[in-house]
Amino acid sequence: VVEYRTADGDVMASAKAREPANRADAVIVRDIVSEGSKLGSVSVALTFHSLNKVQAEIDQITAQRVATMKQGFDEAIYNLALGFIIAAAASAVVLFAAPYLLMRRSVFTPLGRLQNAMIRLAGGELDCTVPATERKDEIGEMAGAVQIFKDNAIRTKALEAEQVEQKR
Repeated sequence: VVEYRTADGDVMASAKAREPANRADAVIVRDIVSEGSKLGSVSVALTFHSLNKVQAEIDQITAQRVATMKQGFDEAIYNLALGFIIAAAASAVVLFAAPYLLMRRSVFTPLGRLQNAMIRLAGGELDCTVPATERKDEIGEMAGAVQIFKDNAIRTKALEAEQVEQKR
């Protein structure tokens, strides 16, 4: 049997040259039909083989795409986790730095200036100014107490000077 395809894709077959040339057309048609049924089963087997090859290629492409998607998904999860960690760290810095800067500006700096004024007063420099006396909080109260010490030190020094004058 010789196989060929028509323009429509149908498989056609013709008898081999082994058949005698003087045979009747009916015998030739019978042989063609007989051979055609054998050819049909071969064609079906070839079709299944082709389908299996196509299915194997589809499976391979699908596996590659699934692997690529999994890798992309893993990278996305990693980037999301990294972003979360960075955001958490930045939030922690803001949450701890902001109160520190606020405390430094409103408490630590004024206390440091008050400390310097107290050291100068203790050293006898009565002409220094006491900072933060205008504040209405605890630091202002401490500055007021230091101002009282300064005023008392000035009065004591003035009284001592008067006593020295009176003794002369």
